[in-house]
Amino acid sequence: HVHAIVQRDGAAGLARHAGYDAAALGSIDAGRLDPSRFVGPFQRCHDVLVPEWLPIFEVPDIAFSVTQDINGIEQTIYDDGFFDVDYDDLSNVVIHASELAVSTTSCETPTVDCSTQGIRFVGLMPLVPAYHDPATGLAIRPNRPIADGQPGGTQTDPSYAPYTGTLQLYGCNHAPGAVYYRVLYSYNGSAEAPCTNRSWPIYPWPSGTPTQYQHDDGSGWFPVLDDAAWFPEHLLFEFATGQTGVYDIRLEYGDNAKGHIGYSDPVKLAIDNSAIVASITQLRWRHHGDIPWSPPMELICPVIRRPLSGGNRDIDLEVTYLAGTTALRDIALGGGGCGEGGPALTSAADTAAHWYTGPGDNTHNNVATFLLPGTVPDPNDHTVQISNQGAYSFSLSVWSRAFNPAGGDGGHLVDWRYNSAPNYVTTTLPIAIVDA
Repeated sequence: HVHAIVQRDGAAGLARHAGYDAAALGSIDAGRLDPSRFVGPFQRCHDVLVPEWLPIFEVPDIAFSVTQDINGIEQTIYDDGFFDVDYDDLSNVVIHASELAVSTTSCETPTVDCSTQGIRFVGLMPLVPAYHDPATGLAIRPNRPIADGQPGGTQTDPSYAPYTGTLQLYGCNHAPGAVYYRVLYSYNGSAEAPCTNRSWPIYPWPSGTPTQYQHDDGSGWFPVLDDAAWFPEHLLFEFATGQTGVYDIRLEYGDNAKGHIGYSDPVKLAIDNSAIVASITQLRWRHHGDIPWSPPMELICPVIRRPLSGGNRDIDLEVTYLAGTTALRDIALGGGGCGEGGPALTSAADTAAHWYTGPGDNTHNNVATFLLPGTVPDPNDHTVQISNQGAYSFSLSVWSRAFNPAGGDGGHLVDWRYNSAPNYVTTTLPIAIVDA
């Protein structure tokens, strides 16, 4: 019965069925209401009479789930249920941890097979040809291109995704006779040099001083640790990337006196931390259907003074923009405003959105047009139309395809065939439309 109500009348019908004020529910997408997804039933020792449907508008911003490795099996030892949090308590939440607990910058680490020495993982992603191009240093699975440039289309192999941010390099440094190791790098083909004056926190396992630091001696040499005694195990280096470019990186092994005894095979990493351009370069308007456009408007707090002669007419808005970065992934342009009747795109979809098509597709400029209706329903009486003057805006968002495989965004759960773009820029152009 409830299924039929939702399908026929949407959220408003469900509100009427529950005896609730439909207007108080606000805007609800009826397509998201699925009566088959419910919480319960609940076992109780006495009956409690409640309405068949009870709207709950107060939900927690955050809930806690705590897991613990018990004999090699991860088990949940605490989990907030739907009704376990006192939603009315707005005080700060305090979590009490055992004195044995420690904080770590890495919650997950890869499983490293030390049959081969050297750098084996960047974050949680293996540095093997199925995931990483050894010739270019690019990842080949995340943020893959779309041939026709339309967001939501079919993505094709390979990707051309560089890395960004701080990268955890995992692998093995237990070369025969090695007591120390250091990380050597070459940037864009320059002379090789050691990474120096670097450190990161490490944690003894299963006990010891809660936090210690792995740091070099000023010449780049780090002690080779017993992986079984420290967490994160097999962490070779915290690579705080800076310059955009290609790095060739390898390990050098040293004996007890830090004398050279060998190198690992080099790995190539393409890094991109470059600036992103997102610029709205021109705005024009006209009454809908008219041929001439207005002259380009001032882009600092533009005001469109719409003549009232001839009534509240619809208007067209034309937005010209420029977007780009060293490794562009996609762009999106949209309009909005307060209440109903915001700017609606009238030009082709590809004028306001684009996904990169290949490694050379890193800049995009276009012109998009939008329609703004001259009148909208009065919010107090929808049978009456009122002038649609007010405050509006256009937003242009631009994303880089550079990503970080640390694992926090779940890339390892889908074998790195996913879209992740931590580097992006959004620029907004506010517009005032008044009846003159």
